[in-house]
Amino acid sequence: MKNIKKRELSIFLAMIFLILPLQIAAVNAEEIETNETLVNVVVTDSDGLTIVAQVPETYVEEYESMLENPEFRQEQIEEAQRSMIQTRTLPEGKIMYQNYMYKEDIGREYNRIKGTSSFLNDLAKKGAEVVAKALFSAFGGPSGAAVRILLDKLDNIRFKSEDWWRDSFLMILTGEINCVRVTHIENTKPTYPAAYLIYERL
Repeated sequence: MKNIKKRELSIFLAMIFLILPLQIAAVNAEEIETNETLVNVVVTDSDGLTIVAQVPETYVEEYESMLENPEFRQEQIEEAQRSMIQTRTLPEGKIMYQNYMYKEDIGREYNRIKGTSSFLNDLAKKGAEVVAKALFSAFGGPSGAAVRILLDKLDNIRFKSEDWWRDSFLMILTGEINCVRVTHIENTKPTYPAAYLIYERL
């Protein structure tokens, strides 16, 4: 009889210990979600890949100091990249937005502003610089053209410099890269960062 009571007590205590962390985690996630302003913190930034963590304002200093540890920074990069794989069975995050800018997308917008279907002809005869400049002047610069094509928020696009976007357009038009991909991922774990912004040249 005592053994049965001990076993029941052990099971009961184990269930309490399992439930408590879940409740604490849920409270932390809710606090982060509802009360905090998110601040962009660069995790990694190169020509080919940029990852920006969106961290609640009160945790920015702590997160930045954690990023000084190369192992932690690498874990964050790998976590963000894992979150981008859409074939995953158990997602590490929720893709809130993902869009691509291909040569065809640039061509469609170029033809629209010119009122013709001369994109490929102009690209072959006049070159990538001329085609890109026509788009930039129509939309107020490389960032404006990227917003138009990617249908993203200007604040997100402007995180990367005008030079980066101009070079990206030219790299796509000349075939150096296939596309630019912008992904916004919500971290569904009860920890910060709350979200990632990822810019890639593919």
